[in-house]
Amino acid sequence: SVMTSEMGWLTMEGYMALWTLNLFLYPEYTLEYLGYLGYNSDTRGNQLSAVHVTPRRNDDFKRQISSRDVLQCYVFGPEGSGKSCFINRLIKKGEIEISPEIERHICINRIKCQAQQEKYLILQEVRESDQEKILEKGREMCDLAIVLYDTTKPDCFEKA
Repeated sequence: SVMTSEMGWLTMEGYMALWTLNLFLYPEYTLEYLGYLGYNSDTRGNQLSAVHVTPRRNDDFKRQISSRDVLQCYVFGPEGSGKSCFINRLIKKGEIEISPEIERHICINRIKCQAQQEKYLILQEVRESDQEKILEKGREMCDLAIVLYDTTKPDCFEKA
């Protein structure tokens, strides 16, 4: 999900967020997309000049500072804890109907971080069935993690 206008059309901010999300999720297509958009090697030297490779996440954790412009955050929690609603609030959308066919719910928007620096934040819902697989990979998978639970259900915190 990205920012849209009141009529449901993609805004410029939403387009830039969607572009960033696609490049983050499918980096193998980055140079192909740039070629389609006319970014060629004749005028700028090389298509690779448009790509900035950041250090590994473990290096960022050791230094306790990130040079990334895109931060990935996994949202963990048991079913019914409000993960999808929480994610949608990032782009200020109200309740939406989540289809069970959707493999994963992802949202992206710009946020202000330390020293008012703007970065893109990708919130990605983690289903209960995928939690073990993601937790095994540890820090290499994300920059942030959020755990949600429902306080009205006594055993919800244990599952989270």
